[in-house]
Amino acid sequence: MTTRRKWKKGRDVPAYMTVEAALLLPLILQGMALLICLSFFMYDQCTYEQDAYFACFKASITKEEGKAMEVLKKTADAAFSKGYLMAGTPSYSAGESGSMFTVKGSGKAGLWETDFTGQAERFDPPYGIRKYRRLGYLAGRVLDTIAPEKG
Repeated sequence: MTTRRKWKKGRDVPAYMTVEAALLLPLILQGMALLICLSFFMYDQCTYEQDAYFACFKASITKEEGKAMEVLKKTADAAFSKGYLMAGTPSYSAGESGSMFTVKGSGKAGLWETDFTGQAERFDPPYGIRKYRRLGYLAGRVLDTIAPEKG
């Protein structure tokens, strides 16, 4: 015997919609909760990468010799000590090889673990501008000696 309810205007309607809703609604809610957790995890992962790169970049623009690693460690400590959405404070290591600064680390957010890396190369923009202007000046001198102006 099937369960039937009286619908408007006396029509009989089977109760299959109640059963479907009882099965589908929890699945939909769990899927939405999973998507929210995954988005928080991705946000924390991007923030780890950003903080690692920021620490390396700040060290790469340091002008004083020998202070770059100190700046790198201080900036990384300050960046990674702040709170994250789902993740705790990550473990990391900072290093310098030649003119490249690197921060590598790992963190755990809920059930998932993530690894991150940030790198930045030491550069000196005024040196590049001076070099470019000097090359332009020398090229102009060479062109002047090859084909002097007629005047």
